[in-house]
Order: sequence, then structure tokens, then C-alpha cells
Amino acid sequence: MEILTDIILPVTLLVTGIFLTVKLRFVQVRYLFQGLRNMFSGRREKNGGISPFASLMSSLAAQLGTGNIVGAGSAIITGGPGAVFWMWASAFFGMATAYSEASLSIITRRRDKNGKTEGGAPYYIRCAFGGRTGKILSALFSLFATIALGFTGVAVQSNSISTALNEAFGLPFFITGIGITLAAAFFILRGTKAVTGFAERTIPVFGVLYFLCSLGVIIFNIKNLPEAVRLIFVCAFSPKALFGGITGIGIKESVTQGIKRGLFTNEAGMGSSPAAHALSSSEDPHFQGTLGLAGVFIDTFLMLGITAIGIITVLYTGKAPPSGTLTGSEAVTLSMGSIFGVRGASVFIALSVLFFAFASVLGWNLYGKAAAAYLFGEKSERLYLISSLFFTFTGCIMPVKTVWLLTDVFNSLMVLTNAPALIRLSEKTRKFIPDNKKSC
Repeated sequence: MEILTDIILPVTLLVTGIFLTVKLRFVQVRYLFQGLRNMFSGRREKNGGISPFASLMSSLAAQLGTGNIVGAGSAIITGGPGAVFWMWASAFFGMATAYSEASLSIITRRRDKNGKTEGGAPYYIRCAFGGRTGKILSALFSLFATIALGFTGVAVQSNSISTALNEAFGLPFFITGIGITLAAAFFILRGTKAVTGFAERTIPVFGVLYFLCSLGVIIFNIKNLPEAVRLIFVCAFSPKALFGGITGIGIKESVTQGIKRGLFTNEAGMGSSPAAHALSSSEDPHFQGTLGLAGVFIDTFLMLGITAIGIITVLYTGKAPPSGTLTGSEAVTLSMGSIFGVRGASVFIALSVLFFAFASVLGWNLYGKAAAAYLFGEKSERLYLISSLFFTFTGCIMPVKTVWLLTDVFNSLMVLTNAPALIRLSEKTRKFIPDNKKSC
């Protein structure tokens, strides 16, 4: 399993991202600001779909989860401060990947006999290869996505919620499982628009609140910021430079933890977010593509980045590095404790994990439902939803290492079936970019 998640996965993501960056002529640099502007110009619904803004918020609802809080802390504890550099590197190239995923989801989507929009990675995978190969690969992707998102994925998120609430309030895991499952059922069973509506109304508010609080940690410890930035770049290539190497962290841990946890939070290359982008009422692949790359930027460079820098400024500057037995959640709590106090930070982190991870439960359930419907037909949706709610509950009481291992494996399998299609369709994607149209 380690070969798959620690070697094959990082190499595939980086190669795909670098290839698409060159092929699309650094689309993430040229159109980042346009993408950020487009976030606020696509709030209207039309043609029976959801607004482009709602589709982006639904995508962010799945991305802004455990990975931004617990995942960031875990990556740093395991891979050192240098893991942050590799998170950013994978995200930079992943922005080109996300552009491709979002734009391709627009041109390959379709409407069923009831007028319902269907789209996502299985549709462009089938388009990329055609024939029997396309059918087999799209079916495999849908199977992996159903398991990775609707089952093990929601289990990771609910596990993080139950752990955080238990640490902060002593709430029993069983009770949390019941509460989270009932709350998820309330939105999920009401349909896609209930999920996207929740994301559109709440993600901007809570995202800004969390960002400001995390920024406060950095400002309060501003004298440590230059050293924290130095450690991120130095330890990315020489982890043993940190306190004489007493942490035992090597370059492999730094790279793999950064890329794996970066994937878990921004999902670029995994093929999950296209299911949300396909629901957009936008007809312009380039417009939706810029929202895709903006989503990765917000998720990893802003939200995850500010969490990670806060951890490093508090725990890694001017003192012995923390023990490897420290959990990701504990690392973030100690960081926030510098301004809120340990008790206040514990409550704040628990509530943050509760909100963001719950949003991810809803978002990933939406993606998994689309994959299950592609593979087994619409009649399977009810059985899928019941199964997903079951995993939402059991995730609260399962061993955390088991949940993370299963998630990493199936995330990797999704990438391995999604990435070849993005590469194969890269010439088509390049034609969506306005200043490339004349030369194509």
C-alpha cells in the first residue's frame, strides 16, 4: 500500500500537474485573478442549474474539511515544516489540473430524460478513451469514487468530528455519530439543491471567520514569522536541517505527507469536484475552469496555508520540535492556544472541525451519489444514501488509522484513473482558453 500512496500517487499528481501547466501555458498564473473575480460574478441561476458561485461553494464544501485543520497538522508533525512547501507545490500545479477538470465537466455533461444534469469525471474519462476502454475506465473510476467519497471519505470526516468534540467537551463518540448522521440525512435526503444551498450560504461566512482567527495567531506571533517561512523552504529539501535532525524526518516523509495531505484537502486530480462543477448553469468551460483553479488557491494557499504557518510559528521556532506522538488536531489546538488559551482553542477547533468536516460530509456524499448513479443507475441512489449515512455513523467509532489508510488507497485509485484522461484531453482543454483559440 505504501508504494501506491507514497510513491505512485505523488509522482502521478506532480507529472500530471506539470504537464498540464506547460500544455495550458501556466493558466493558473494568467487567470488566477480572473477566477477570483468570477467567484462574485456568477451568482445567478439559469437554465435550471445552480449558479456558478453555488457550484464553487459546493466544491469548497468538500475541500474545506478535515484536511485544512487535522490534515495540515498531521502532515507537519509527520513530515516537518517542509511538508507545507510540497503542499503548495502540488497545489500550484494542481490549479492547472483543477482548471482542466472543471472545464471538461462543462462540455461533457448531459441531461437525462427527466432534464436532470449529469456530469463529472466518468463522462470525460469515457470521452477521452471511447469504446470499451472508456467504458471500463469510467466504471472503475465510479466504483473507486463511490467508496472513497461516499463511504471511507465521509467516515474520515465524521471521525474527525467525533474526536474533536470528545476532546473539547467529552461528548461520547456514539452520541456524536447519531447527531451527525441525523443532520446529514436532513440535507442529503432533501436533494442536491439543499446541499448546494447550505454550502452557498455558510461556506463564505465560516471560511472568513476561520481565516481571520488563524491570521490572528500569526499576527500575535509575528516575530516568529520569518523563521517559520525559512523552515518551510529549508526543510522541504533538507529536513535534517531542523534542530540537527532530531525529529528523524527525511525528505521522503516531507514530500509524501505534503502531497498526500494536499490532495486530501484540495482534491485537484482526484476527479471528485467535477461532479459539482457540472451542475453549474454556466455554459462557458473557461469561466468554470477559472473557478476550479481559484478553488484550489483558496483551499490550499489561503485556508490550509494560514493554518500551517500558524502551527510552525508557535511550535517550531526557537524551541525543540513537538513529539511525533502529537496528533494533527492537538497541533492546531496548541497553535490557536497562543491567543485563545488551551481551553478556548480546544472549543474553537472543535467547532471549526464540526462545521468544515460536516460540510465535507455533504459535499462528498453529493459526489459519491453521482458516481454511484453513473455506475448503477438512478435506482441505486436511495441504497447508496442509506449506505453513506451508515458509514457516516460508523466513522465516528472506527479506529482513525484504519479510516485514513482506506481513504488514501481509494483516493490514489481515483487519481490513477482520472489523470490519464486529463492528459489525453489536454489539447481540447487548451482550446477553451481565450488567448489560445486563434492558435489552435
